[in-house]
Amino acid sequence: MSSRQFSLASCQHASRLHCHRKRITWWPFFGTKSCYVHTTCNSSSVTVEERPERYRRGGYHPVYLGETFNNKYEIISKLGYGVYSTVWLAKDLTSQSPHHVALKILTADSYGCSKPVYELDILKHISQTDPSHPGYKHVVHLLDNFIHEGPNGKHLCLVLEVMRQNVYNLQQSFPNKQLPVHIGRQITKKILHALDWLHDSCGIIHTDIKPDNILIEIPNVNEAVQKHLNQMKHSNSGQLEDSGLTSRSIATDVVTETSKINIRITDFGVASWKDDQLTELIQPPSLRAPEVFLGAPWDSSVDIWGFACVIYELLQGRVLFRGRPGPKDAWTAEEDQLAQMIELLGPIPVSVRKRGKRSNKFFDEEGNLLHIKQLYPYSLRDLLAQTTNTSISKEDYEKFEAFLRAMLQYEPRDRKTPKELLEEPWL
Repeated sequence: MSSRQFSLASCQHASRLHCHRKRITWWPFFGTKSCYVHTTCNSSSVTVEERPERYRRGGYHPVYLGETFNNKYEIISKLGYGVYSTVWLAKDLTSQSPHHVALKILTADSYGCSKPVYELDILKHISQTDPSHPGYKHVVHLLDNFIHEGPNGKHLCLVLEVMRQNVYNLQQSFPNKQLPVHIGRQITKKILHALDWLHDSCGIIHTDIKPDNILIEIPNVNEAVQKHLNQMKHSNSGQLEDSGLTSRSIATDVVTETSKINIRITDFGVASWKDDQLTELIQPPSLRAPEVFLGAPWDSSVDIWGFACVIYELLQGRVLFRGRPGPKDAWTAEEDQLAQMIELLGPIPVSVRKRGKRSNKFFDEEGNLLHIKQLYPYSLRDLLAQTTNTSISKEDYEKFEAFLRAMLQYEPRDRKTPKELLEEPWL
């Protein structure tokens, strides 16, 4: 039995993709091991921290509790980190009433160096664009910005609104990691309003829509911050030996099946203008549109393909596409992911393949994959029939299937726009 056949059997489906993704990753950290740890929704989330070797020339800026930035922002606690930044809860010392912000400090080599980053320009632009649009309130906005010089170089600092945990953390708190359909619909509508505004009003493609970049709004920031600080005082998990602070998201009330939530899209670090794209290779691999794999031109519809994968994952508790390399490198993870797409959605059209500069890396002249000869076709309906999400009715699933199909089109121009998707029966 080949490894692809084995995966088929073990997942009880046509692709090993549908085994549940393991998102816990172990990293060495000061001679110990730290992992992504999630507690319940009514407590803070503690995460593995950035690698200490990234605190070097051109890397992260070392930050200390109580430190003041720009003579205005006092650091209170650490909220999180990313590949190109750390994020801190800070108090605005110039405000007469308590006012808290999120201070995002970029690595020194991520801004103003040889590689372009549009984040500051994009954040300034969206904060000034059509605030009457319903999508405006579903994006995290820039409050201030400045340059801070430290031992590792000059760092762009972005002052943003404070949010609570991300939707990935929220998803983990529900049975089988499946959001109730009521919550899923709320998130979907608000994301689509935000994308409609970003694409059409702002001329921006996010390129990185994923559960980690969808944050939940805090109804009362000052109250939530005070509760957060009280929890920090009574917990030793705020410290890692020899290493500064761990990240802790701000806790608020438990989200239940009937909760009403507001969300915001964040992190425009790899976003692009529609007419001036940052790079050819975009999106996390599991959410990547086929034209990006093939090296074909891409447009704002990549956000639609990516969001289809996101909402499937949030409601089903598993990833839609995730390529893995074959035994002894018989095929690459990229080719495997294209195979998964073909198994689920059928052959990639000639028109799409012809536009791709990298198509000959994956396909022969007849459109067959070069290294994966045996495919196991199945339908989206078959896949959805395996669900264990009891909050979704059979009728709902038929509408949900049609909703996904409207986004999972190989030809970018055939994907429905955010405005069109908001009219879909599932919503």
